[in-house]
Amino acid sequence: MKAAAGRQAVAWGLGLFALTMPLSISAANAAWGIILLGLLAVARAEGRVPWPRPGPLAAPWAMYLLVVVVASLLGVDPARSFRFLVKDLHKVWLFYLFAAAFLLDPRPRTARWLLAGSGLAILLAACQVTRFYVFGSHEVWLGKWYEPAFRAHGTTHPVTYAEQLVLVMCGAAALVLRPDPRSGVPRWSLLAFLAMGTGTLLLTQTRGAWLAGGAAGLVLLVRGLAASRGALAAAGVAASLAAAGVLLPPSPFSAAVRDRMGSVFDAAHPKNAGRIELWKTALAIGRDHPALGVGLNNYWTVFEDYHPEPVEEQKRWGSAHNVYLHQLAERGGIGLGVLLWLLLGFWWFAWRAEAARKDAWSLWALSASTAQLVMNLTESAFQDAMVWMLFLFVWVSTTSVPPEGERERR
Repeated sequence: MKAAAGRQAVAWGLGLFALTMPLSISAANAAWGIILLGLLAVARAEGRVPWPRPGPLAAPWAMYLLVVVVASLLGVDPARSFRFLVKDLHKVWLFYLFAAAFLLDPRPRTARWLLAGSGLAILLAACQVTRFYVFGSHEVWLGKWYEPAFRAHGTTHPVTYAEQLVLVMCGAAALVLRPDPRSGVPRWSLLAFLAMGTGTLLLTQTRGAWLAGGAAGLVLLVRGLAASRGALAAAGVAASLAAAGVLLPPSPFSAAVRDRMGSVFDAAHPKNAGRIELWKTALAIGRDHPALGVGLNNYWTVFEDYHPEPVEEQKRWGSAHNVYLHQLAERGGIGLGVLLWLLLGFWWFAWRAEAARKDAWSLWALSASTAQLVMNLTESAFQDAMVWMLFLFVWVSTTSVPPEGERERR
């Protein structure tokens, strides 16, 4: 395979990953395999590996891996920990694979495919809840992707789907506020995506994603004030109409969503009470193992030792539903510090890019990085492959786009 064919394979792989990541992790994995084959072909043809410079995140990534290995070795069940270690290795591997791919092809063409894939998931999710509420389905509250559902969820769990949707909606809003013709996405389709996405996000009934979307929206609002007021107003109207359409009419839709909204800050709510118990358990584990925790994936192993009573009728939990507390329990204070170094590193690098460039891509990176920080407060988004893979793809792709007017490498 010649270098040109290898580069074409990389471009196809990036587009396929963007299209399928909101729909199927299996297809997305096949896509990064195509990217890898393309990079290897280019390396063979040109006699060099197209590899990016280490960059500002190299040190936190290295420490992230070092801590998880040491914590696993010294934890309560090293054998169990090492069975799951590949998941953290996979994060670093994909980050640098994407970085190498976008080094070869930094053109922002993947945005249209990501919006297309997410748009298909929105239509699917809308059909799920419509069939459940409107046609009075008596099927289970959360079934397969082709079945009616109480919560919109696309092809995955409602929480995972909602977190993915927030990351993509950040891009749609950024492109409305700061149009870039290189994206190839017309404004009317971006506004339609924001309207449908807002309505569907509400119907996922995922409170953590709502909070993350609110934080990202605040970043978009503040940083987007310099954009045309017409674009800002259009984006706001599209989202507001969708929200009003779900919340205002008296219907099973609105009743379910309003009830869920009312529970967000209600500590006595059964779901919230359960989360608080999980958080307390993680803190207790962290206090007993302050340096390096109990080892990767051992929150599940020791859970009953710290919380003998079931939580929400479940005896053992594998997640603290807060990635910061979860990693405190499994990797100790050192691991928590390294995690914050890494996640804040994503945010800081995006902030610097936004301050310097002020284009749609830097705004997307900054708002998505903000959402990632917030959604991890109520979920373990950075440990959910369908979320962290999409986040790394979005972050690397948006920070790799050259400023408009600068010649793009082919």
